[in-house]
Amino acid sequence: MRGRKQRFVAATDFSRDAGYACRRAALLAAEHGARLELLHVVDKAPLERLRQAFRTKPARVDNLVGALRHTLSQAASALARKTGASIEARVEIGAVQDVIALECRRADLVVVGARGTNPLRDAILGTTAERLLGKCLRPALVVKRPPVRAYARALVAMDFSTPAERAFRAALRLAPEAAFTAVHAYDLPFEGKLRLAGVDDETVDAYRLQAARKAIAAIRALGEKTGAHLAHAVYRGHPPHLILEKERTLHCDLIVLGKAKRSVAKELFLGSVSRHVLADCRSDVLVVPG
Repeated sequence: MRGRKQRFVAATDFSRDAGYACRRAALLAAEHGARLELLHVVDKAPLERLRQAFRTKPARVDNLVGALRHTLSQAASALARKTGASIEARVEIGAVQDVIALECRRADLVVVGARGTNPLRDAILGTTAERLLGKCLRPALVVKRPPVRAYARALVAMDFSTPAERAFRAALRLAPEAAFTAVHAYDLPFEGKLRLAGVDDETVDAYRLQAARKAIAAIRALGEKTGAHLAHAVYRGHPPHLILEKERTLHCDLIVLGKAKRSVAKELFLGSVSRHVLADCRSDVLVVPG
């Protein structure tokens, strides 16, 4: 992500995972020479209820917002000193999802923590990260682990679609020093029907082998086209299960997912593979919309 001065945004609710997200965003901003904004959104509806409760003493509410601005500004200054990144702090008042979703349209990269301050609500309604990624139009990074260094081993979910290739290219720009492995889960279309039609196991195995070889050739071609070394892990199986298995065996610290363009009605939700991976992986996850 070189070239013009880019703008990264890290959304924080002051939770543990949000702290991880801010530190990772600062490291990336320093690496890429980007401007970083730490953003905290004060939910407007509860704030208005608080104003009503303290309507005779409005200064108390104003002091609360002022304290949040001060805390965020201190965090930004500390991160800037530690990483050398250019960091600003911003507190907005509004609907949390709407404000951060707007940043998902304007920033070059949005960084969020995997879990917020309310685990019970996350379990029932889905995390802020999950709900945002369903409608995010820019690359978004979900941080799950404390950042220590630049990403070293990245896994790319590869289905050979345009979004998957775009996600790989975006990840190459974001983590140019990482070792990349493309994971592809293949299956034989209509395998059950072929068996019902009397196709023997040897023929089915030959078709499976052909599918695997085709996928490996496509991954190698993508590596040559992008000028990157791209290892491959091509196996028959269920995509999210294979992705999570390879994440563990390859000791990855980043998973890269492409997100296909969806209808307006479906934009609120992640696809099943992305949701499964995001829920159960240990690595950070970069989601790039197509």
